[in-house]
Amino acid sequence: MQMEELLKKREQEGERRFGELALKLFETGREKEIIEAASNPKLRQALYREFGL
Repeated sequence: MQMEELLKKREQEGERRFGELALKLFETGREKEIIEAASNPKLRQALYREFGL
């Protein structure tokens, strides 16, 4: 694969992963954390671990 294709694939995976996180937070009544996670990489990583993403 070319570098451009790899970067696009990585970006798509990141978007899918964040989408799953947002849905999990919404389903568990933690909607406010969606915005926080979008702007805070450390929190986002902690939430990925918490939800097994």
